Amino acid sequence: MIAKGTCTIRTYQLFFFLVCLLFSNNLLANDSSPEIFQAAQSGLDRFLNQIPENDLESYGFSQNSLLDHASLGIPLELYKLLPSEVTDYAPGMSVDSLITKTGMWYFPVKINDKISCILIVDRIDNAWKAVSLGNAALAAQLSKVIRSLPKSDRADMKLICSFQAKEYLFTLPQKGQYNLTALGFQGLTNKTDSEKSAPLSLEEVSDTVNRLKPIIENNINDILR
Repeated sequence: MIAKGTCTIRTYQLFFFLVCLLFSNNLLANDSSPEIFQAAQSGLDRFLNQIPENDLESYGFSQNSLLDHASLGIPLELYKLLPSEVTDYAPGMSVDSLITKTGMWYFPVKINDKISCILIVDRIDNAWKAVSLGNAALAAQLSKVIRSLPKSDRADMKLICSFQAKEYLFTLPQKGQYNLTALGFQGLTNKTDSEKSAPLSLEEVSDTVNRLKPIIENNINDILR
């Protein structure tokens, strides 16, 4: 006969295991491997311990933030938009035909559901490593987009960078193959509760590429001068 206390303990152990499993699945929703998450978690602890107390705001934290409450959000695999793809773009081309994986993963770092900064994980010498923590400006832009999306759409969002234009963008595959929107796009606003059901304003890939083309060309010419 099994004691009542033993059953209670086993019930709690099973409940804890299921919660951990669900939490892990949510974090790895974008096909990132457990090794990537492990590198992110160990890197987060290391980087947080290196932040000077008088420099918290530059990482997106307030002066009274409790860093031991920081946690990782759902990671986004970073894609890049190459200058050659922008130059060769023709009407009718999809976003997926223009972008390439970088191999890097961007983890939002949160305290009380507020995204403060970004932890980047990259593959170095055949091992996943957290390579940087920061970019509070990107975190603020990303937070605005995420708040504008229903939870069902967030895991499918693709984060894209045009390094030559020095600009981050995103696309929502579930909204079609031809949306490519800058993270700072003015159509993205801080929505009130009554506005959350309103559709998100997205940019057409053709409009975004045509806007980026002269910026990329000028920046490349500046480098070559």
